[in-house]
Amino acid sequence: MEISDLQKKLAIDYGTDREFLFLNSQCYQLKVYEYTYTLCPFSQVTQKSAAGTEVSLGTWGMWSGKPENHYSHMMYENGEPCWQGGSRTTV
Repeated sequence: MEISDLQKKLAIDYGTDREFLFLNSQCYQLKVYEYTYTLCPFSQVTQKSAAGTEVSLGTWGMWSGKPENHYSHMMYENGEPCWQGGSRTTV
């Protein structure tokens, strides 16, 4: 692993007491009908069809919860553009 990669990982806000650090380098999958969604916290979210086409739904952006529960939502930004316009975002 490069030093720049370690510096990026250390710059991430893993919670007040780093309680979400264990999620780094983990990935979770959910199959819904013909799609498989993969969430890799602090990295990316993807959608893969049964035909094998994979689409980026976003890369790690920031915590986006309300001030009283800041760590309740993760925002992933700048995914592949939708056919109708803007890039995909996942919360």
